[in-house]
Amino acid sequence: MTAVSVSPGRQQAGNVALVVGYAVAIWALSRAVPMFGQRRTGRFLAAEAGTAAVATGWALRRQAVPAALNGGFVAAFAAAWWIAGRRHS
Repeated sequence: MTAVSVSPGRQQAGNVALVVGYAVAIWALSRAVPMFGQRRTGRFLAAEAGTAAVATGWALRRQAVPAALNGGFVAAFAAAWWIAGRRHS
């Protein structure tokens, strides 16, 4: 299997998206249980944005599997938020 060529600018943009995205997502998800249980909207939106940035970073680097996995996590977090909201109402 050969490596896919990625331009230096695209590689750099992907690296920035990964660093920022992982930092934001880790911060937000470090308190995931209270985030969902207490409906902390700001922290949830940060987790979604951070995870989406990670997915974008992997996509910019042309890494399909990690991009798809992180994109799936964006959807899974949204579904968990919706389910937790239904339990509180």
